Amino acid sequence: MALPDRKRALVRYCEAPVLDPTSGATTKKVCFYKYATTEPAAAVEAANYWNFAGTFLKVGDRIEALCVADGVADGVNLTVRAVTGAGVVTVAADAG
Repeated sequence: MALPDRKRALVRYCEAPVLDPTSGATTKKVCFYKYATTEPAAAVEAANYWNFAGTFLKVGDRIEALCVADGVADGVNLTVRAVTGAGVVTVAADAG
């Protein structure tokens, strides 16, 4: 069985500059993504799940995931906390 093409389900919908209030500069940008899957929320929060996107996700990017597993829908908001040079992505679910 072939692995799912998760990149097709991850959609970037906004890119925003990050303001440095001290200098007034906007030297960095963060991206906002939507993602939908039939996998449970625990899967999208698990280590290494987002490595498929390690070439373009950046620290600070946000992912809003809709997980519909076995007919039960659950929403998860994630923040990218780290991306290594090898493309290993670490995310953290927002509290609440």
